[in-house]
Amino acid sequence: MSKFDKFKNNLTPLVLAVALTACGGGGGGGDDDDDDDSVTLSGAASKGIIIGGLVRAYPVINGEADTSNILGQATTGSDGTYNLTIDSGYSGPVVVRVTPTTGTLMRCDLSGGCGSGVDFGQDYALTDSGFALNAVVPSGSSNISVNITVLTDVATQVALQDITMGGITSAAEIQAAVTAANSKVANRFGVAGDLTKIAVVDITNPTAVAAAGQGGIKYNTLSAAIVQAVQGDSPGLSIEQAVAAFAEDFADGGIADTADSDGVGTTLEEILESTLEILNAAVAADESGDLDLDGLITIIAAEESDAQNNGSSEESQGEASDTANATELAQAKAMVQAIRNLGTGMLLSSEDRSALEDFAGQIEAATFASEDNTAEVVNVMTVALEQIAMSYMAYAEDGSLDGSPIVDVSVNSDEVTFSVDTTIEGVAVSLTATDASVVEVGDEVETPTTGGTNTTQEISVEVSFSINGSVASSSVSLTINDGSRAEVMASFSSNEDETTNGDVTTTELEESFNVNDMDLSLSVTLSEVGVTDPVSFTGSMDVQLSSFTADISETDTETSSSYEEIWTEVFTAGTLGMTLAGEFSNTTGEAFSGSLSINADATGLTLTCEGSETNGSFSENCTDESEDGYVDVNIGLAFMAEINGVSDAVSVTLSAERTGLESGQVGVSLSYDGITLEASLDSEAETLTVTNQDGVTLSVEEGEDGKATGSITNNGTQYATISEVSGVVLVRFSDGDFESF
Repeated sequence: MSKFDKFKNNLTPLVLAVALTACGGGGGGGDDDDDDDSVTLSGAASKGIIIGGLVRAYPVINGEADTSNILGQATTGSDGTYNLTIDSGYSGPVVVRVTPTTGTLMRCDLSGGCGSGVDFGQDYALTDSGFALNAVVPSGSSNISVNITVLTDVATQVALQDITMGGITSAAEIQAAVTAANSKVANRFGVAGDLTKIAVVDITNPTAVAAAGQGGIKYNTLSAAIVQAVQGDSPGLSIEQAVAAFAEDFADGGIADTADSDGVGTTLEEILESTLEILNAAVAADESGDLDLDGLITIIAAEESDAQNNGSSEESQGEASDTANATELAQAKAMVQAIRNLGTGMLLSSEDRSALEDFAGQIEAATFASEDNTAEVVNVMTVALEQIAMSYMAYAEDGSLDGSPIVDVSVNSDEVTFSVDTTIEGVAVSLTATDASVVEVGDEVETPTTGGTNTTQEISVEVSFSINGSVASSSVSLTINDGSRAEVMASFSSNEDETTNGDVTTTELEESFNVNDMDLSLSVTLSEVGVTDPVSFTGSMDVQLSSFTADISETDTETSSSYEEIWTEVFTAGTLGMTLAGEFSNTTGEAFSGSLSINADATGLTLTCEGSETNGSFSENCTDESEDGYVDVNIGLAFMAEINGVSDAVSVTLSAERTGLESGQVGVSLSYDGITLEASLDSEAETLTVTNQDGVTLSVEEGEDGKATGSITNNGTQYATISEVSGVVLVRFSDGDFESF
């Protein structure tokens, strides 16, 4: 098996450890030097896209931008881009600032609009003369990309405050402080790469979003979400004021993951919540309906849930990378070493090996909740709740206790209880629901017809249940604890024609059951069943079903001596979202907190069952998913892992996206000790890509000969090649050093 086979067979964060194992070595050395004295700064400015903005570059003097000394200036174009030349010999830290001038416009990238009738994606006049958006770079001595966003503005304030408060005066220390500030802010928001070099994306433009990578979309949406979250906390602030207020607050101490009982300023949880709203607005803005951000939305949902349920209320600015100020070649080498420390370094002793196995166990424990067995239990629970809703419709109409064959209805004073205690598709269900609310029942209308009767009825219901009980298969048990609620909006219609001709009675029935919206807020315990060391989850489960429709056509023909039933069932659904947040544990006492988000989109998919029963003889044929029609599933998992050899807990985000009936993509993000590693594995293209906090990218693919091949680049420059020779994967750096995997 080639090393790449190991890559593609590991769909967990351990892909990093498996991919880069064994010893290293080599000799020689050397640094990369850039002797190009040309000084051109170029990039784009966005909060959203700033059109016709004045961009100026200033030197950093005594911890401030010296606005009396303009090193160069330009105006942003219609896409927010600019290009300016520094026409002096200055080579120290540079602040690049965009401010409004006559005719400057800003594109609205807030999901709810930007006030005064300005909707998402529309431009408005930027007239606040006090508005400024900044980016800071350690040196203006060479051609560099400097993009200006809300996050670079935050990093600028952090850098200038660190320089001033630290009494930093030497050029080298100032440059180091600037680089460290950019690195800290990127780390705090889970962004891989140099903030000033990550491409600006107009998130209101579906074409631009579709062409961007997931990391770039996340980065640009976060910048907009910061302003939206700040305005949510302080509605009186303008967009321009919100930008300045957040940068100042962050520079004073950072942000907390979530608020404690005393409350804090804008939190990461609130920013991620706003990120979800803006991503959904971006999808809604796509008139073609082709923009697919479900994967990123699922990841952000898991991160938001994790921040809310497991995050710290202590403020933090993030941690700078140890290699932030190293040369690009040194950063490339450090990335390989970081992966080695995470993986190979843990295999040096039995104790370390055990730690790695524990980490693998944590991944397995957290992912069991996303497997088919769990989905089966959740689906059956949904079916049972639908039956309870139908039974409630019947009871509300005329007091009937027979609305569903699987639901028992009991009345005690003013309280009505609906219970299900049965087995559905091999899954045992024991649920009790009380406290049902509003229902509108249309009269049952009977109309005489030739030889029979036509009966029609329509019912709509808005039900709020308090529920508890359990749903269990042979593999998974779900216990729903007290305090759980289910809200269902549903409708039901029927049209029945019954005719008699001699001794033949024919009944033609058309029924349609629609769940327009279902929202479950549950306190649950989810456990594996039938395994030696079962894993369990205890916490909250939130489920949202946007729509579900069952259309049933049935024809019954009955005589004194025979019976025939023919039916067609057509099922369509919209989106199903599920979020788990709480503690995963096993029987040996190991436990950790995490959040799991699953989104399934069945929009456009229709499943049909056709069947018949004649005198007790039954047959049925149902369609299934295919290459042309399948449920689009995205999974996001966020949790903290303790790993031997790593001083801080490792923040792990795992994502999986179904891209075909039998294909998918897996992504992993690890953040610890100022290090961020983002890995993406494509099972169909057979490629593995890893990017770190310094902008270093490792790319590996399987060649035609079945051997691994690839490269390591940093900001577009290649610093190493990867090749497989005699079963050994070698990394050869540009200075002659090498590593073997």
